[in-house]
Amino acid sequence: MNGFERRTMQKKELILTAAWQLFSSRGYAGTAVNDIADAARVSPATVYNYFETKERLHAAAVLRWMEEQVARYEQLLNAPLRFPEKTRALMELEADNLRLLADASRHTRGDGEEALRQSIETFGDGQASRFFSRYLEQGKAEGFIDPALTEEAAKRYYDMFNRELARLLAASADAEEAGSALDEWLKLFFFGLAGPTGSAGNRS
Repeated sequence: MNGFERRTMQKKELILTAAWQLFSSRGYAGTAVNDIADAARVSPATVYNYFETKERLHAAAVLRWMEEQVARYEQLLNAPLRFPEKTRALMELEADNLRLLADASRHTRGDGEEALRQSIETFGDGQASRFFSRYLEQGKAEGFIDPALTEEAAKRYYDMFNRELARLLAASADAEEAGSALDEWLKLFFFGLAGPTGSAGNRS
């Protein structure tokens, strides 16, 4: 990489960092390209030169942030914890991230909504999919996930729980209430309505 390419990369990183900070605090509609340029200490023309439109900049900033979150998920998956403890930590982080992503994407419309959808699909088919495969393999190896369960079915189940968990934690009045709700939610996640009976109960 030559000096020009390095400076270009550095400017893009500054713009993406500033963009995410503003989008996540003000929402999409409340953030102007001029504000992002000011925060990144570049001209609005530079922002448009690199990202063409506000919609594409928003999608790029969200994609970069999601990539950073996968690194955090990987750290949790590699931590010296039992699988249920890892799952709890991952669900808490994912619930927080879903709320943050919703705030950062408020009032996207038209091209902005489509650009965001494409970024999320690209991310889901790549890094997120590879991470979930590792998560699933680890759960099966430790005896907490049915070895016969397909990855597609497991992903749908996990996503369903995470969406509801985000709503549940958002409605909780305090940290203690949220923690109790999460404990109950994790029992449902691993053992279903029948509860931790028989051999499943011994794993908890």
